[in-house]
Amino acid sequence: MSKAWLGSLLRARQVQEDVARERFAHAQRHARTTEGRVHSDDQRVRALLEEAIPGSAAAFIAASSARQAAAATLAAAQQTHAMAEDQVLASRRSLTDAAQQRLSAEKLAEREATEERRARDAAQQQELDEIGSRPRRNDDLAAGA
Repeated sequence: MSKAWLGSLLRARQVQEDVARERFAHAQRHARTTEGRVHSDDQRVRALLEEAIPGSAAAFIAASSARQAAAATLAAAQQTHAMAEDQVLASRRSLTDAAQQRLSAEKLAEREATEERRARDAAQQQELDEIGSRPRRNDDLAAGA
């Protein structure tokens, strides 16, 4: 396996994980924002419900319309928040998958480095074994003495 290819794979997996992490953080921020919107819309609906019922028909219709609009806004905010929470879950899964893929690529690189080291060590050992098994010539003896 080419070292350049393996390095590219590792960088690609790291970038993939970084993108997934950023998307997860964005989804979490969006979910918190929508949760705040739900809370404020809920408070508005509660406040409208606590108001006294107006005496005139026109005021009653206006108050009812305001309550209905506030309730519709709250329902839309709740739906948006539910979708945002679903997005958080999906982005968390994507981040987990990306992290697992990066770890797999790192293990592959470690395995490749270990195999290269073993091959290099075996070649050095073989070279040493060959040197040790060569018959010494008289020239070698005279030079050593």
